[in-house]
Amino acid sequence: MRYAIVGFGKIGDALAKAFARKGIEVSVATARDPESFAADAAAIGPTIIPQELAEAVKAAEHGLGRVRLMNRDRRHHTIRRERKREYSMSIEDNVQTVKDFFAAMGRSDKQGLLAWSAEDIEWIIPGKDWPLAGTHRGPAGLEGLLQKASEMEISSPTPLEYVAQGDRVLVVGFASGRIKATNRTFEDHWVFAITVRKGKLTNIREYIDTQALARASETAASPRPLSIETDIT
Repeated sequence: MRYAIVGFGKIGDALAKAFARKGIEVSVATARDPESFAADAAAIGPTIIPQELAEAVKAAEHGLGRVRLMNRDRRHHTIRRERKREYSMSIEDNVQTVKDFFAAMGRSDKQGLLAWSAEDIEWIIPGKDWPLAGTHRGPAGLEGLLQKASEMEISSPTPLEYVAQGDRVLVVGFASGRIKATNRTFEDHWVFAITVRKGKLTNIREYIDTQALARASETAASPRPLSIETDIT
């Protein structure tokens, strides 16, 4: 009976040594060129024969030998590739979820926004001198925020760029609008830092031009400081 070990990692090396101690001839095959590990095989013993991977597999398929699959390294790389693919798909899914959320925002779809939001969503908007500022939590907080937003005339936020890593999606965009109560307009270059888990938005933190929004929310111009001129002769 002829044996072949596919893979020459720690386990494959240990098996090869076990065969060598008993003087049994065994082929060692990996995805690499046999010459690249020939010296390691020779160091174990003369009965350890480097072989092309295709030859070892072919021998198994045709019943010419018994192949012991111990390709730990190859399995490890396969698992890494699968995890990387799943990770990549997860990022793509997260970005698409955020895009769907913004699409719902653009068409003022309240139910759509709630559907894409987690029950414990937290939406943080900085500032204190304009209507939307504050921390809004849960469906009730989101509904309150949408009600306040209806008191403003805001162009649909225009996402210009999406940057994603893991469960985080950064959205860079622009919006303009008018505060109805003051009839003042504003322009805002913004960044939303969004966390997505299990297809739902769990956290939104806005980075916005709070000064521009506060100015647009002022009901009257701030009083100018009194200027006093003194003539000393």
